[in-house]
Amino acid sequence: MTASLTPEVRDAARHILIAGMYPLMSAAQCEGRACPWCNEPVTPETGVDLGERRLERALVVIHPFACRACASREARASFAHHCRMCERCNRGEYCDDKMPLRRLAVALRSTHEEIR
Repeated sequence: MTASLTPEVRDAARHILIAGMYPLMSAAQCEGRACPWCNEPVTPETGVDLGERRLERALVVIHPFACRACASREARASFAHHCRMCERCNRGEYCDDKMPLRRLAVALRSTHEEIR
C-alpha cells in the first residue's frame, strides 16, 4: 500500500495525530501489527506507516501502522486540525506540512474507495 504513495506523501503520515492513544494501545498496535484505531490486523505491505514515535514521557518508542480506512479518516482530521492550529496556514502563508497532509488524505481516500 505505502509503496504506491510518493515519498513526500508517505512522509506526511508522521503528522497524523495519535496523541493520548498510547495508554490504550495494545502491544500489537504499538508494534505496527494492528491499526491503532480499529485494531484491524495490518502488515507493512497492507498498512500505512505512521512513522516511529518517541514518547519521551512514557520512555518508549512505538512504530504504528494503520489500516487504509482509519489512516484516510485520521489524515483528513489531522489536516483539518493542522489548518486550524498552524499560524502560517491561518495567515495564508506557505506551510511545508499542509499540502503533504492533504495529498495523503486524498491518496488514501481514493485507494480506500477502490478497495470497497
